Order: sequence, then C-alpha cells, then structure tokens
Amino acid sequence: MITGDFITRLKTQCPSLKSRVFGSIELSSATPTSMQMPCAFVVPMAEKAEGNMFIDGIAQQITAQIGVVVCVKNVKDDKGEGGHIELDAIRNEIRSALCGFSTNEFGTVKFNSGQIAAYDGMHIRWNDIFTTQFFFSN
Repeated sequence: MITGDFITRLKTQCPSLKSRVFGSIELSSATPTSMQMPCAFVVPMAEKAEGNMFIDGIAQQITAQIGVVVCVKNVKDDKGEGGHIELDAIRNEIRSALCGFSTNEFGTVKFNSGQIAAYDGMHIRWNDIFTTQFFFSN
C-alpha cells in the first residue's frame, strides 16, 4: 500500500514531524484543537490508468497522486512570517524524503504540486501532491 509506505518513510525521515504522520482516517476527524502540531497526513488523491496492454487479460500502468497535508501553527513573529517559516522547512524535509523514493510496489516518487488547503489565522494546512506509478494485472 502506497500510503502506508509514505507514512513510514515520513516518520523516519522527517524529524520536524516527530513521528506525527497519519492517514486519511485521522485527517477526517482532525481539528486544530485536537492536533499536536506540526503534523502531516498522507491521503490518496487520485489514480489514472493507461490503456490495457493485453488482449486476454489486464495489465495497466496506473499513475497515483498522493497528498501530504502539513499542519502548522501560525505563530506571529517580529518578521510577520508566522508559521510559513516552519511550513517551508517541513515541506523541504518531506520533499527530500519522498522525491526519488521507490519500492518494489511502486516507481520513483516525484513532486507534482502544492497549495494552501486551509488557513484560519492561527493554523495553516498545506497540501503537497506527489505522483508515482505502479502496475495492475489480472
């Protein structure tokens, strides 16, 4: 399972998160008051399959998009940058941990895009999307 491998990788490679890396189930119930920050959530976002390679069976390459939602406190500082300094540092750790990562189950992970997911003045949620590919056959 790709998300499980991502969670394990981030827990071991991102010291700023202090192993506070969770899945989509935990994200669905997370609130700013229930989360110990900084933290991250690994969420499957989308999959797109290429055409079938076989006539008598199924063999498809699938491109998967996996989101990593990063949550930080927006602490005010004298530069007015708030939580963005911490957010940028954690995002760099995450990209370093995931970009180029692969297993026997899926190919090399690449960074795709990122965007703000939520901002309430006290907390920032940012979603980075990574892509990888795997094969499905039957």
